[in-house]
Amino acid sequence: GVACIRATSGQKALDISKDVELAIIVIDVSMPEMDGFETVQHLKRRTKNKFTPVIFVSAVYNEEYYFIKGIESGGIDFILKPIVPKILLGKMRLFLDMYEQRLAIKSKVIEAEIEKDEIARSEHEFRNMFDHSPVSLWETDVHESYLFLQEIIDSGVDNLREYLKFNKDILKILFGKAKILAINNATKKLLKVESLDQMKGQMEVFVNEEYYLTLVDEIIAMARGDVTFEGESSLNDIYGNRLTVVVSWVSLPNKGKKYSNVLFSFLDITESTKTLKALKRATKKTELATIAKSEFLASVSHEIRTPMNGIIGMVNLLGATDLSEEQKEYLRLVKIGGSELLGIITNILDYSRIESGAVSFDKSLFNLKDCIKEVFDMSLDLIGDKKLELIYLIDLNIPEFIKTDLIILRKILLNLVHNAIKFSNDGEVFIHIQQATEEKGFISLNIGVHDTGIGIEKEDIVSLFKPFSQIEKGGTKHYNGAGLGLAITKKLVDALGGDITVTSHKNRGTTFTVKLEVEVETEVGNGAKLNKNHLAGKQVLIVNCKGNCKYMLKEQFGIKSIGVNSLEEAVVALNSGIKFDFALIDIVQNGMDGYLLASELKKLFPDKHLPLIMVNAEKEGVSISKTNSGIEAYIIKPLNIDVFRKMAYKVCGLTNLDTQVIHQLDRSLAKEFPLRILLAEDNYINQQLALHAFLIMGYSVDLANNGFDVMMALNKRTYDVIFMETQMPEMNGFETFEKILLRHGDNRPKVVAMTTGIDDNIRLKCIEVGMDDYIMKPLQLIKIQNVIKRVTLNTNR
Repeated sequence: GVACIRATSGQKALDISKDVELAIIVIDVSMPEMDGFETVQHLKRRTKNKFTPVIFVSAVYNEEYYFIKGIESGGIDFILKPIVPKILLGKMRLFLDMYEQRLAIKSKVIEAEIEKDEIARSEHEFRNMFDHSPVSLWETDVHESYLFLQEIIDSGVDNLREYLKFNKDILKILFGKAKILAINNATKKLLKVESLDQMKGQMEVFVNEEYYLTLVDEIIAMARGDVTFEGESSLNDIYGNRLTVVVSWVSLPNKGKKYSNVLFSFLDITESTKTLKALKRATKKTELATIAKSEFLASVSHEIRTPMNGIIGMVNLLGATDLSEEQKEYLRLVKIGGSELLGIITNILDYSRIESGAVSFDKSLFNLKDCIKEVFDMSLDLIGDKKLELIYLIDLNIPEFIKTDLIILRKILLNLVHNAIKFSNDGEVFIHIQQATEEKGFISLNIGVHDTGIGIEKEDIVSLFKPFSQIEKGGTKHYNGAGLGLAITKKLVDALGGDITVTSHKNRGTTFTVKLEVEVETEVGNGAKLNKNHLAGKQVLIVNCKGNCKYMLKEQFGIKSIGVNSLEEAVVALNSGIKFDFALIDIVQNGMDGYLLASELKKLFPDKHLPLIMVNAEKEGVSISKTNSGIEAYIIKPLNIDVFRKMAYKVCGLTNLDTQVIHQLDRSLAKEFPLRILLAEDNYINQQLALHAFLIMGYSVDLANNGFDVMMALNKRTYDVIFMETQMPEMNGFETFEKILLRHGDNRPKVVAMTTGIDDNIRLKCIEVGMDDYIMKPLQLIKIQNVIKRVTLNTNR
């Protein structure tokens, strides 16, 4: 065996090896306190280690300067990480053999009494080790090649590499001047030759075109004075079979004749190279198979979902007819089964598309609150007869509009909400969105989806995001599904650059938290936040509204509330002396119908002015005036913040915020600034919104759907201002503006760009091309008015 000394720094290496003669030094260039070069210089000053071979290794120092510095420091080889163990061990084995030989020679020099037969025997042992090395070794004299190379360099060749590439005859001459002195048995086996003489006589068979390419690198190394080389190349055996090899050499010291004793090694990697190529081919086939599978699943799922949607639609129609209770139950089960099947098919297709990389991402600006509302609306049918509340809260410091992939975010939320509903029978599903960090133009969101369901055992959490994984402990086997929803969610979160974590308590519920960075646009702003909150400080009596309802009202509106669970408790609260501004009553009460409870409160407190708002999960068949209960407003679950605000304002006699925005518009603006306005917009909703705003301000506006319509309109009429979408079909806003400039010059109408993105480049482009102003979407009525004033009052282009 070989005794190894290991040191973690240069100084420790010097301390440990102080009285030790080292056979070989393998040292990393990058070390604390003292780098490898300096450490080797210190070691080489010691007589015992003066001739110790040194192999430098490094992951970063791969430039010629460091190779030369390594040689100057006393090294004879330089290996770049990652290290191939076989190559390193092969080199170490050679150097160790040489070390042993050197010890033997040193011993003979020191001990003059050593007999000649012992020297001969030592040489024989070295030759024996050389011959029986498992690596192909060539002992070669390259001195004549080196001298010829110096003549080429001295002749004034500027670019040696290019010169050699285009002068293959020179390469052959350089190769031919090398004298192979000995080869070992491994070389004979590799090249399938019987002897050195046979090999010398047929060298043109063994050397192919690829080897000559590597030979250029070897000659460049020799021109630099390198004493080591390593690279991948190719040889032929005597039958012409191509071999892929790692060729390396080390030039052993020989006074007066440089490169006269060069030991070459050829490591055969033919089979491993073939395996790697086969693996690449297999990977390619797998990728193609994955794509084919995804296309197949997309086609099949479409064929299945089309009739399935029809079936579910007909079930809904049938449910509206007169049916017996037994028939209604059958129909309910059919609907549940159909919806579950549709969900499974959708999840399988989504997962397949994600796996094949077929999911595309498209960032857009959207209203975060609207996204959550859509998720809740799409989840209502899944609740069925469960006594579940759907509640959301967006912290007030979060902008109303964010920019990320709306479809992907909605899918993430939908999966998490459906998962929460699936494993919860009563209580609530609560989405809480908080701001974690903020940088210029970006905020980091913590999106929490909490349920009050069965919870998850700690040891089961690790498998939650694995595909086709379903927890089957604690009686959860009756929950259906393919086990793909959370796996899909994890991949979608990863694709958006986010992170998802989970915390859970058995029988108490689970919270999934998605951490996600999104873009924000301050100009789009928070429409609701710009208006004063008139509900702050209001006192509300909440009757049987569960979960986070109180927390949401406090955080969102600053409402103070007292919660009770029965008529008796409500009576106590109303007799306590607290003046309540209104009461929020859930239609489902403990032992009493919500309408009956409302009627009783009105009877018991006829002199109290207590407006009542009823909260119900039913969408149809309920009248506000039912049983003359005195209810003044009605809210359908899930509890919508905007609807709640509107109803609360109504019962408190406050003005609606939406009305305030309309009132802020100047209805006489057209009289102050009489303008002929052309609106160029291809989206119907944006058309109607802008036309509505202009109409309120007194303007009659012409409409164009694209750039061609704009140019035709300008042929028929003169306009003062054009509001123009930048991304219209057929001819976009920038192309249209360029044509307007060419045709009308300085007499052109003023142009206001309407942009859909929050990219600064778009805004800069609007300014650079000479447009007069711009307005960001989604369009806000007050901003349209402000832009009209700006472009009219500003006479400078």
